[in-house]
Amino acid sequence: MRFIDSHTHIYLRSSEDLELMAQAGVEGVVICSYYPVKPSGLSTLIDLYKWLIEEEPERLSKFGLST
Repeated sequence: MRFIDSHTHIYLRSSEDLELMAQAGVEGVVICSYYPVKPSGLSTLIDLYKWLIEEEPERLSKFGLST
């Protein structure tokens, strides 16, 4: 059986959490983005978006998880 976490704020999860998710059979995640503070400008949101699409998938792939 394949598992996909359909609602996660994965960037708040530690490497240990990601490893446990993979061991439990989670193969993929849907990244829900939110910004916990009021953005200071458009560039803040652009930086968050770039991080979510460039950095997080690479970190997740180390544990066999995909976005």
